[in-house]
Amino acid sequence: LAKSFSLIPFAFVYVAQPSIMVIILYYLSVFFMVEMFYKKTLSQKIKKKAALIVLSVTLLIIIVQVFYPADNLKVNFINVGEGDCILIEAPNKINILIDGGGTPQSDFDVGSKIVIPYLRRKGINEIDLLILTHPHLDHLEGLLPVLKEFKVDMVLDSGLNCDSSEYKEFISLIIKKGIPYHKAKAGDNFIFSNNLEIFLLNPLYDSDFYCESDFNNASIVVKLFYKNTDFSFLPEI
Repeated sequence: LAKSFSLIPFAFVYVAQPSIMVIILYYLSVFFMVEMFYKKTLSQKIKKKAALIVLSVTLLIIIVQVFYPADNLKVNFINVGEGDCILIEAPNKINILIDGGGTPQSDFDVGSKIVIPYLRRKGINEIDLLILTHPHLDHLEGLLPVLKEFKVDMVLDSGLNCDSSEYKEFISLIIKKGIPYHKAKAGDNFIFSNNLEIFLLNPLYDSDFYCESDFNNASIVVKLFYKNTDFSFLPEI
């Protein structure tokens, strides 16, 4: 019965994990409200005004945090065990996901158990750019559930010739969902805003140049520029 109800549209919604400041403010507000309403010396008019002020301030802080986030770039290295998974959070709700980890020697679903819950806790429902640096399973597997469950605006891939069933599923999902696909090459650049730009340092050659034993050397190397800061993201090169 519970499973049937869970299939109803909007039966549940994902919300971002509140910050420590919001949690503290919430409990302070509750404590203040309880104290106010149990004080018999205060008139109902004063109690209502005090309650309105507390609720207004709380709501204002939450709105500012949600709709006017800090103008900062966040780089999150998600612990996926083997392989890597990097989430880049930029202003204007731009989200870039590089690889998704994987467990080739195990049945553990790193995408569903680690990557997706992490994104949900961040309040992320859309990926602006998803990057698969190379098709080894410890970088690819965790991206498959993300492709299935999230709106992805663009996929950047090395385009290497890989016969694994997981990589075929990866390409199939991209085609099925009509996601714009770009095969990476050194010199490509992507501009997201006046302050955020991605430049590719690798692969140097077309994907047909590399054989399977060269997959690591053909990995996508990302150089990210934001204001006066830059990062280089190197997989197994």
